Amino acid sequence: MDTTELSQVENYDMEVSVAYALSNHWSLGFFGELGSNSYDNITWKITAHPAIEYNIFPYSESTEHQLRLEYAVIPTYRRYIDETVYLKTEEYLLNHALALRTEGIYHWGSVDAGARAHFYQQDVSKRRLGIYGHLSLRIFRGLSLDLRGDYWQVRDQLHLPADNADIADIITQRQDIATSFEYRFHLGINYTFGSIYRSTVNARFGSF
Repeated sequence: MDTTELSQVENYDMEVSVAYALSNHWSLGFFGELGSNSYDNITWKITAHPAIEYNIFPYSESTEHQLRLEYAVIPTYRRYIDETVYLKTEEYLLNHALALRTEGIYHWGSVDAGARAHFYQQDVSKRRLGIYGHLSLRIFRGLSLDLRGDYWQVRDQLHLPADNADIADIITQRQDIATSFEYRFHLGINYTFGSIYRSTVNARFGSF
């Protein structure tokens, strides 16, 4: 007899971000987030934090190239759906985030790459280190070949529930499971209307 497994993951997220130019190389930012994610065993997550950024190239040249160093201190409150492997139902965390990003736009396409590091002040061994890259190769005006990939060393899964995920949760990806690394790769075709490069440029801060 055939059976049907209904899979449902609830994810709610609201974010706000503000960036202020201190000079042609320095920027100050403020970020806030309120969210819930059943995949990550989180009933509520609340965070608000500042960030600082230095761009080696002047922001006036952002449409051509960027090389940015970013740092943020991120206090976070979490309330969990189920008790975690560390016997927590809620906790306050202080996360330090450091990112190095480079972007360039050329006649043949564009490149976006970088490295990020996250670690908890309470225990620096609980960390996440990653690299990523995005290469866009122009085929002709507006049409490009996109290659994206990233790799993460994972040591910060404080949110995992104490009870192991069952086989149905694993197959349907309803619940995060313990891992020591993550990686993704994407290959696709992209068409942009208007500009032969890209229509908008985010000259300050990326996602922490």
